[in-house]
Amino acid sequence: MRARGLIAWIALASLVAIACGDDPIVEDPAVTVRMDFTRPDFFAAPFPSDDLRAADGRIDVARYPNPGNPFVTQLTRILAADARGFASTGGVFFSLTGPIDPSSLPDLAGSIAPGATVALVDTTDGRRFPVHVELAADGGPYGAPNLLSVVPLQGIVLPPLRTFAVALSRGVRAASGAPLAPSAEMRALASGAAPSGMSDATFARYRDALAALERAGTRAEELAGLAVFTTGDPTAELLSVTRDAALTALPAISAPKRAEVFERYCVYNAQMEMPDYQSGAPPFSREGGAWVVDASGRAALQRRSPSRVVITVPRAPAPPEGFPLGVMIRTGGGGDRPLVDRGAHDAGGSPIEQGAGPARELARVGFAGASFDGPHAGARNPTNGDEQFLMFNIENIVAIRDNVRQSALETALFAAAMAPLSFDASDCPGAGVVRFDVSRVALIGHSMGATIAPLALFAEPRFRAAILGGAGASWIENVLFKQKPVAVRPIVELLLGYQNEERALRRGDPVLTLVQWALEPADPLVYDPWLVRAPRAGELPRHILVQQGIVDHYIMPTIANAMSLSMGLDLAGDALDAQSPELRADAAHTPLEAHLPLSGGRRIALPASANAGGATAVVRQYPEDGIEDGHEIMFQSEAPKAELRCFLRSLGGAAPVVTDACAED
Repeated sequence: MRARGLIAWIALASLVAIACGDDPIVEDPAVTVRMDFTRPDFFAAPFPSDDLRAADGRIDVARYPNPGNPFVTQLTRILAADARGFASTGGVFFSLTGPIDPSSLPDLAGSIAPGATVALVDTTDGRRFPVHVELAADGGPYGAPNLLSVVPLQGIVLPPLRTFAVALSRGVRAASGAPLAPSAEMRALASGAAPSGMSDATFARYRDALAALERAGTRAEELAGLAVFTTGDPTAELLSVTRDAALTALPAISAPKRAEVFERYCVYNAQMEMPDYQSGAPPFSREGGAWVVDASGRAALQRRSPSRVVITVPRAPAPPEGFPLGVMIRTGGGGDRPLVDRGAHDAGGSPIEQGAGPARELARVGFAGASFDGPHAGARNPTNGDEQFLMFNIENIVAIRDNVRQSALETALFAAAMAPLSFDASDCPGAGVVRFDVSRVALIGHSMGATIAPLALFAEPRFRAAILGGAGASWIENVLFKQKPVAVRPIVELLLGYQNEERALRRGDPVLTLVQWALEPADPLVYDPWLVRAPRAGELPRHILVQQGIVDHYIMPTIANAMSLSMGLDLAGDALDAQSPELRADAAHTPLEAHLPLSGGRRIALPASANAGGATAVVRQYPEDGIEDGHEIMFQSEAPKAELRCFLRSLGGAAPVVTDACAED
């Protein structure tokens, strides 16, 4: 019985197997990159891509996914109105038809290696740019399913008005392990045909990009996806508006009047009327604040605004050529006149000594000092609101952009207005007639002032050097990692409705690229590359000293790194960010030294001078003083103050010197 039953079971199993063998084997469909340029939905094709770009550079973001969110609506309206080309520092996004194997994606270093499965390439010269690559299975309400993000390392900036390609090779694998399959549109491009929905002009740029990739060793047949896009020039308006203002609206400074006398210097007060180009009524809480710029690059003057001026004069005769000058950006320094008052604080937050601000350090090396009220200070702050939140008012994105640009423009005009100023300071013991040496003008900026400073340096070549503290760049990094005075990330998540969905904001979220893109004209990132390593024709490289506190919780190292990399700085002296227990425990932190080779920088010994093509351009890291956050080391610690003095004393014919052994004055 058992034998007969076994035989029957085998026979039945054989019949079932034969029957199943007659059916077709069902396989998972191949995973492809969506490249439908008829764009039935926004992410049906890559973004950015030049099929969204009009002949005049305007970008079509009308169908960007947005379930009525006011914050995202602000961003798309700004971009539709003002963008003339794609972001130089934003991400590139591909929607895929299925999940992929994350191990087939390159890391940051691997993304610039030959054969990288995902590569961002300049089609002009073949240069590769380091990128963060990640896949989000759920791209969220402002993205798409299976959204692959390719975000440049913040600090490595794409040049303006150039065409770039992001190439996805078939080396990217689906979750099944199979290579990505090219879509019908990708196959058409590879064969030299234009996909449906692609204009002749866009097809020409895609065809040229494929030829550039071929020259770099990547054949079209190897590609599963491709995005080709052209950057705008986010720096152009600041330069054109500032130049026009200098010709047509340069303010005059009133006769300075002595206010105070300190041991090493005297304080003088003056007034000026700044040309203000921000439309609407200050402080632009919910609306207004934008420059109105015509096609020629001229902005419409809205008003002239009163601005207090503070000038500090060493108690000594002026040199024959005049006093060298340190201009301090007042905003970000704390208080009404940080040039004079922002010295070291005690544990209770009170000044330890009166008059111990940067003016004292300037006077010790024979420099005069000067500062002025910016757009939201003094009489220009009618609500007496907190200046830092008026400057960076997240409810009015366009005002953030032009608060920063207006501040930079005014800083540039202030330097021009100070150049011819001369006055009798004989009521300052030891001083006499004051005039200024325009060949030795340095800019000092802290925190918000360090954000404004690179824009002012770009717009005004009179500034030969800069000393920056609490300095950082990249709106992406600021949103993700800023901790003080408030953490920004939870606020933006709330504005986006992510808290209701228990969704976390990440670097690869396309909304962060919209933020970065809309605010790029107010980001040091896009101005920094022109200051040291690649100055504009006819300009000299600037000397830059950045003083970084470890740990600075206002400008966390990822934010600070973006500034150091984009400026092309070297790290001089000790690498304290690599030694900090707090930072070593932070998975988001990568020490600056690890990224420096990507920007052409390196770690160098002290003393340092002329390390960057004849310019002195370094970042120095200092420990916090144990009383205040590392953000404040420029004011709290004696070593950075001594370093500032040595740097300025040696600012002249030769490159200044940065040393940790500055002699006392």
